[in-house]
Amino acid sequence: MGLLETGAALILGAALALSGGGAAAEETAAAADGARAAVESYLEENAVTAEQLALGWRDLTTGAEYYVNENEDFYGASLYKLALNMVWANRVASGEIGWDYRVSRVRLEELCRGSLENSDNSYSYILCQGLGSYRKAKLACASLYGMTREEAYA
Repeated sequence: MGLLETGAALILGAALALSGGGAAAEETAAAADGARAAVESYLEENAVTAEQLALGWRDLTTGAEYYVNENEDFYGASLYKLALNMVWANRVASGEIGWDYRVSRVRLEELCRGSLENSDNSYSYILCQGLGSYRKAKLACASLYGMTREEAYA
């Protein structure tokens, strides 16, 4: 299972597990345990150690939280790649384009896999330019970062 599918499965699984109800303490603890189990399973299946990453998860419905290395500093140069790929994935999900859509003669699916799974900057650059320019890509990603249009232009 690739990174895109795994991430989507984790998000979908968490959403389905938590869609049933209130913010009771047991549900909150169960949600955090579910997130922990999903992350630990993924790390084990992919031979990744917890020391290699930092992540945070919070369910906005129950307030359940789960963190790995929340107080560790990591170089975050590739963080924009997730939002950039999400912009393209949202276009596919809306039916505007398909995974066979070509950006600079390369299939979108190949670009997204290379950008996310291999952290390939050249694929990410093509995706960015496919949105028109860095500035347009930044604006397209702004809402995913929780930024207003004005903040994106700053």
